[in-house]
Amino acid sequence: MIKHAMGFPSVRRIVYSTCSIYAAENEHVVRDSLMSEEARNGRFVLAQMSDVLPSWHRRGLQEELGEIGDASSLVRCVPGEDATNGFFVSCFVRLSEDVSLSLKRRGSPPKGTELRLRPEKRRKRGLCTSTNEIKDK
Repeated sequence: MIKHAMGFPSVRRIVYSTCSIYAAENEHVVRDSLMSEEARNGRFVLAQMSDVLPSWHRRGLQEELGEIGDASSLVRCVPGEDATNGFFVSCFVRLSEDVSLSLKRRGSPPKGTELRLRPEKRRKRGLCTSTNEIKDK
């Protein structure tokens, strides 16, 4: 589902969340998604910790994510310790063209480097009555 969503050109963010505490359903899925051709072609990375529940204390498991991403960008809840049954949240974001080109030239950014994301465009609101009106927008 994540890789499929990465193929849509207008997608800017993808949230992947489970009610699972198992790395196979969480960090491994995130890792495999980040390593995919869809993520590379679509310029997707994990959102920064500051954009994903920054005050939450429990983060992802770095040893399960490997070198491909920063586990501090992931959110985890553990049963019995966090007053929940457990859950996991990740957020993928699409980098802007200029950031992607810069990374290709220099390699991956050092940890802690702030990446500037493409600003979101505001959508026009209103009802469309025909497909021609949709194409015109």
